[in-house]
Amino acid sequence: MKRNFGIQWRKIERKPFTLIELLVVIAIIAILASMLLPALTRARDVAKSSSCLNQQKQVGLSFFAYSNDNDGFLPPISYRSNTNEFPLWNRTLADTGYIPAGMLVKGAKSMLVCPGNPFLQGSYYTDWNVYGMPYFWDRSSYTGWGTPIDGWRKANIAPYAGVWILKQIVKPSTRFMLGDSTGVDGNNKPVYRIRVYGGVSSERLDLPHMRKANALFADGHAKSLSRETLVNEYYFAQTAISMGI
Repeated sequence: MKRNFGIQWRKIERKPFTLIELLVVIAIIAILASMLLPALTRARDVAKSSSCLNQQKQVGLSFFAYSNDNDGFLPPISYRSNTNEFPLWNRTLADTGYIPAGMLVKGAKSMLVCPGNPFLQGSYYTDWNVYGMPYFWDRSSYTGWGTPIDGWRKANIAPYAGVWILKQIVKPSTRFMLGDSTGVDGNNKPVYRIRVYGGVSSERLDLPHMRKANALFADGHAKSLSRETLVNEYYFAQTAISMGI
């Protein structure tokens, strides 16, 4: 025998959402998304910048190892050989065993390329498209192979050729050795050298990290630098810095 103890059951009728209610929900979701997306984008950019700094520090370890074995010299940025080839600093490091040769294979992921560069998604190496080493162009200010100027020794074989000598750098913590680079040649891809001073150049320091450049210094530390800091504290010419991304 079934008892209900006087309880009366009623069927609850569910009404469908009205169009206005649906639009309100969609509007709330859109507002929340617009608030979260900038934060997520910034978090992604910060992660890429951190990865870039770590990569530059790894390259710095290769620099120091090479320098210790070569009387304080870093690998030449580039130079003209008897066969008219132009070995780049990264090729020299690979050929002498200071970085894995696999990093120079086109299509291989490499610590030589900034992961935040939008023109090389995935950090893929292609010939000259790597971090840039700084160089000085003006022969009237830098006297060739005769006297080093604060660690820089100019080569007379080509206007962009030269080499850094770590042990002769006066203030290693302020001397930039490697950084995000861009070649203003129509594609804005990284380029292996950066012209620090002088006139308008197609080889500039780039600002891919929230309008900042990552740079490795001669004492081994790496950090992000704004345009203002580069110009006012590190004496970069405005023409040696890109407009940023």
